[in-house]
Amino acid sequence: MQKSVRHNGNEVFYTRYGSGDLALVACHGYGERGNVFRQLNGVADKYTIIALDLPFHGKTEWNELFYTPTDLAQFIQLILKHEMVELYGFMGFSMGGRIVTRLMQLNCFSSKVLLLFAPEGVYKDTWHSLFKLPRSLRYALSNFYLDKSSLFTKASKYLVKVRLLTRAAYIFMQLHDVKYSRRKRLVGMWNTYEYFKVDWRNVSLFLEEQNVTCFAYLGEHDITLDPVKQAVVLTRLKKTKVHMINHAHFVLNNNRVIDFVNEDLESMS
Repeated sequence: MQKSVRHNGNEVFYTRYGSGDLALVACHGYGERGNVFRQLNGVADKYTIIALDLPFHGKTEWNELFYTPTDLAQFIQLILKHEMVELYGFMGFSMGGRIVTRLMQLNCFSSKVLLLFAPEGVYKDTWHSLFKLPRSLRYALSNFYLDKSSLFTKASKYLVKVRLLTRAAYIFMQLHDVKYSRRKRLVGMWNTYEYFKVDWRNVSLFLEEQNVTCFAYLGEHDITLDPVKQAVVLTRLKKTKVHMINHAHFVLNNNRVIDFVNEDLESMS
């Protein structure tokens, strides 16, 4: 059953899996919701997974144009207090991998482990071209896209032509131009991503200084994100172990993943 917490006019929904005292806060991928982590229900008895519906996703009600790591951290702290559990680490799938990696580095958190499932943001991909536009131009284009998507399509073709937008990003936006709710979600994340930039050199230093262990689970047959490029970056990180899973992007659907996760968490004991 989903629960929620309210703060500053927004409401974040989440699902709790397990009953252990140590919490793993989980963030899903783009267009998903927290229930993607149900596959890990039953992970080692002493852990609890707190799976969020991120802003602009699932049942969460978010009334701002964007959210920041600090915004999300406030909700996580409220949830941990409400559930009476101690934060042990973070886990993220796809887009959620970028989000939890950034969250982990906030001063308000002290975590021991980071679990990444086919994480986005490890190397420069489609999203990078979306948030490199100046903020004022991006906000103007956001409103234009929401209200006049057909005209925006013509304008975005020009942005591709002048190389302010990649063709891959343009195609991605067209795929989400079906309903107003989808456009609103895309705009929200477009304006949010600038606050979740990740410098993986700093991540490596952070893992070492804070004694955080990172486990990554990459889809060997992933065509959404390149597992080879991911592995090149992740294997260079301090205190990191990388698993190549015989699966595509949705590695959480692989039956072997929960075994790997249990083994990795057990190694932390």
